[in-house]
Amino acid sequence: MTVFTKTEDEADRIRELQQELSRLEEQIRALRAADEKRKIAEEAIRTSGEMMRLVLDNIPQRVFWKDIDSVYLGCNMNFAIAAGVGSPENIAGKTDYDLAWTRAEADAFRRDDREVMDHDRPKYHIIEPQQQADGRQSWLDTNKVPLHDAGGNVIGILGTYEDITERLALEERLKLTQFAVDHFTDSSVWLDRQGKIRYVNDAACRSLGYSREELLSMHLWDIDPGFPPEKFARSWDRIKERGSVTFETIRVDRYGRCYPVELSSNYIRFHDREYLISFDRDITDRKLAETRLEEAKSQAELYVDLMGHDIGNMDQAMLGYLEMALDTLKPEGHGRELLLQPLEIIKNSTRLINNVKKLQQLREGDIPSGIFDLGEVLSGIKEDFSGIAGRDVRIEYRPVSGCYVEANHMLKDLFANLVDNAIRHSSGNLRIDIGLEQVRCGERMCHRVTVEDNGPGISDQLKEKLLMAAGGRARKAERRGIGLLLVKALLDRFHGTMQIEDRVPGDYRQGSRFIVQLPVAAGT
Repeated sequence: MTVFTKTEDEADRIRELQQELSRLEEQIRALRAADEKRKIAEEAIRTSGEMMRLVLDNIPQRVFWKDIDSVYLGCNMNFAIAAGVGSPENIAGKTDYDLAWTRAEADAFRRDDREVMDHDRPKYHIIEPQQQADGRQSWLDTNKVPLHDAGGNVIGILGTYEDITERLALEERLKLTQFAVDHFTDSSVWLDRQGKIRYVNDAACRSLGYSREELLSMHLWDIDPGFPPEKFARSWDRIKERGSVTFETIRVDRYGRCYPVELSSNYIRFHDREYLISFDRDITDRKLAETRLEEAKSQAELYVDLMGHDIGNMDQAMLGYLEMALDTLKPEGHGRELLLQPLEIIKNSTRLINNVKKLQQLREGDIPSGIFDLGEVLSGIKEDFSGIAGRDVRIEYRPVSGCYVEANHMLKDLFANLVDNAIRHSSGNLRIDIGLEQVRCGERMCHRVTVEDNGPGISDQLKEKLLMAAGGRARKAERRGIGLLLVKALLDRFHGTMQIEDRVPGDYRQGSRFIVQLPVAAGT
C-alpha cells in the first residue's frame, strides 16, 4: 500500500487549483472577449439604427409602417410633420383617424392597407389626395408593401409616398398648353436646326392636308419651297440673332395648292436643343380684300380725277360767263345779287374739288417738305380773302416775320380753310383777327396762330361735332364739309394741334376762335 505524505497531497492540490484557476482565467478572457464583441455589436446596431433614422429623416419621401390592424408603429420625420404629430416618437399607437387627414382620406388609406395585407401583394403608385397638418391639400404618389415575420406571415405594412402636388400642377399646365397649341386656330410648326419638322398642331394638319405622322417625317422645304436648305440655314441664323421675326411666305399643301401666310417665327433653346417655333395664318382672304381695295381705290381715284377735271372745266366756264355777265350787264340791287350768289356757289364747288384733290395727294404719298415762313403765309391769306364781292369782310393781321415751320406747299391751305369757313358760315359784316406768337408747348417751342371772328359762333355741341369731323369720326350727315378733314390731315402731317374756343369766354354767340400750334422748325 502506497502512503502519501502530507506534503505530496498539498502539492497535488495546488496543481489542481492552479489548473482550475487557469481554466477560470481562460473562461474569464473568453467572457470578456464575448462581452467586447457584444458591445461592438450593440454599438454597431446602435450606430446602424441611428444611421437608418438619419437616412429616413433626410430623404424627401414620407415613410411609415403599421401593424396588421393598421396601427402605426413608426415613421420618418417628414411623415410626422405632414401628419401633425411633430416627431416620429409620437406616431406609435395612432391610426389614420388620429392624424391630419380627413375621415374620407383615412378610410381610403386603410382600405388600401387591407387590400395589400389580405392579398399579400404590393400596391404601387396610388395617386391620392391628402390634407396636410397646415390645412393644405396635397396629392400623393404612394407605394405600399406587406411586411412578414420569420415564418412568412403578414404582420404589417410598409408605406412610402411623395408629395406630387407641384408636379401634377406643372403637368396640368403643360397639358393645357399642349391642348391650347394643338387647338389653336392658326397653324403652328416647330423646326429643329436641320429644318426637320418636330411638331405640328391640328390647324397645320388641316391647312396642309397631311396627317401629323406625315408632317413629322418632312422638312420645311417640303411645305414651303421658298426655303430650300441653304436659305433656311441663313434664315435660322438671322432669327436666332433677332429672337423673332414676322414675315409673309407661301405654303404648299399636299394637293399643290399655294396659299399666302403671315408667319411669326421665334427662336428658343430648351435642354440644350434649339428650335424655331412658328405660328402662321392663312391670309388668302386678306390678300384678296387688299387687292379689291386697291382696285376700288384706283377706280375712285380715276373717278375723282375725271370728275375733278370735267367739273372743274365746267365751273371755270360758268365762272367766266357769270363774270362776263356782271361786267357787261352791270346789274344793280337784286339783279346783281342773283348773279353773285351762283358765282359764290361755283367758287365753293371749285374750292371743294381742290380740297378733295389735295386730300388725295396727301394720302397718296410723299410730298416734299421744307422750311416755310409762317408770317408770310398768313400775309398771303389776308391778301387772298380781302375784297370779297358782296360781303364786308375785314381781316386784321399784323405781319410777323422769322416764324419758321417745317411743312409743305399746302401749309397755306390749312389756314385758308379756317378763314373760308368763317366767311361761308356767317352773313353781313365780318371781322377776322389773325394772331401769331411763339409759345412753349411742353418740352418744345411752337408757333401759335389764332383765327378768331365775330360771326354767329359755334355752340359747344357743334364744336364737338366739328372736332369729330376733323378726326374723320363723324357720320356723313353730320359733317360740315371736307375742309376740316384737310385741316386735320395737314395738322397730322405737320405735327400740329388745333383747338376751338369761344371768342368771348362763356358766350359762343360772340364768335369763335381757332387755335393752331405748329412746332418751331429745328435750327431756326
